Amino acid sequence: MSLAIIWPANPRAVTQSEEGDPEIHIELLRQQAAVFWDSMPRRRELEGPLNGYIYFEGAVRYRCRVEYMISRETLLRRRNDHQYVPSFRRQCLFGQWESGEEHTPSETWIKMLQIERLDPPLQINSLLKTNEQPLRAVVGGVAYIQDPMP
Repeated sequence: MSLAIIWPANPRAVTQSEEGDPEIHIELLRQQAAVFWDSMPRRRELEGPLNGYIYFEGAVRYRCRVEYMISRETLLRRRNDHQYVPSFRRQCLFGQWESGEEHTPSETWIKMLQIERLDPPLQINSLLKTNEQPLRAVVGGVAYIQDPMP
């Protein structure tokens, strides 16, 4: 079994900002070597490479090549990687908006090297958790799954 991770993109955020839009992240990867995605709940750190999947608009529509998944504290120490944190996610790393107003920082950071669209997309119920149980939902943060496309 190959380990993979999956997380939800927030489609409501797409109308408000770039944070929840995988296509913006694909565009950023055309311009630079990597890009970070953040998630609120803290998860264990993983060294890759490994596959990651983004659940978006009711299906698993994207596969990513993930270099690693780390904590906020680890990313804060890796200053060379700050260049890959998109401007629209910086408040999630540093805990404040440019205005100085506080923002709740995200605890988990995923460094992606590649993102591709899946056509056709995968259905959530076709994925298996690491305990062999079917994945029924992706809610709130990163989940660990068996890689369906190793």
